[in-house]
Amino acid sequence: MSGLFQIFSVSKNGMFAQQTALHTNAHNIANANTDGYSVQRVNLKTTEPFGMPALTTPAEPGQLGTGVKVDSITRARDTFLDAQIRKENSTQGKYGVREQFLSEIESIFMEPSDEGLASSLTKFWDSWHQLATNPESSTARTLVAQNGDALATDISHHYTQLEDMERNAGDLIRNDVFDVASTLTQIRDLNEQIRAVSISGRNPNDLMDRRDLLLDNLS
Repeated sequence: MSGLFQIFSVSKNGMFAQQTALHTNAHNIANANTDGYSVQRVNLKTTEPFGMPALTTPAEPGQLGTGVKVDSITRARDTFLDAQIRKENSTQGKYGVREQFLSEIESIFMEPSDEGLASSLTKFWDSWHQLATNPESSTARTLVAQNGDALATDISHHYTQLEDMERNAGDLIRNDVFDVASTLTQIRDLNEQIRAVSISGRNPNDLMDRRDLLLDNLS
């Protein structure tokens, strides 16, 4: 009769293990479109076999097992790749912002072109050259004054645009600092939850996914 109960016990252990595997698969399917979700896998291991043969137990061809159990539920994730991706995202972000502001500066000065500041400077110095060649010419004096006014207007306009760009950059930095502070607070809270769950002997997979997603966004 004891052998029959042992068979039932092995079957029960197997059913519980497969039930956990089915539940995990359903969880994976349900989160197929969840941003930052890592596929979870169930790691199985054999349960402790029956004790070593003794004088009071019959000899068996092999040590009898007692079934299977869930060893752990882990994420299919590579921490090394995570670190590399975040590093490259950070580098891409740095050069992306640099390109953005350099493009804005280029559009302000419009160089090289006939409408840029260099063109106004050239006209201004050419008018002075004409005045130096013919100092008695009222036309040359008028041209110097006109080109001087035009140059001053261009410089003032460029300065205003650069001030606006500086102001926008400051606003962007302040917003980013606020977002970073908020993200770090969320990561701190998640770390506390992850620690509490880990102490209990379980893997806080979903919490770690949320933390990794925040780290990805932070990079």
